[in-house]
Amino acid sequence: MSRPQSGDHFGQIAAYRLIRLLGEGGQGVVYVGLSPSGDEVAVKVLHARLSDDPEARRRFFRQVDFARRVAPFCTARVLDMGMQADRPYIVSEYVRGESLERAVRKDGPRTGGGLERLAVARATPPASGT
Repeated sequence: MSRPQSGDHFGQIAAYRLIRLLGEGGQGVVYVGLSPSGDEVAVKVLHARLSDDPEARRRFFRQVDFARRVAPFCTARVLDMGMQADRPYIVSEYVRGESLERAVRKDGPRTGGGLERLAVARATPPASGT
């Protein structure tokens, strides 16, 4: 991953300019990026501390296989994947919306039908005109 050239982005992964940190987990860091055509995408990069671990790399790329098996309306579509400077990355559609963490903090945990509606709402793009 290249270092940021200015304060307006976080660097570059392959052809994707990283513009904003979206989140971080145990496995990697996710950024909002811009594709060469200017579309927003989500770019997940394996943590540097895990990049030399072949098993961590295998698990990271296995996410792509799982995502491709799920119906398109249930998950963001994988657009690209690869390696840059010995660090794996996965690029997927960027779906705007409130994070699940924020929704639970705001309104509490979901159960039953509320949980099912939340899952469908988070996986479904908003209707046009909203």
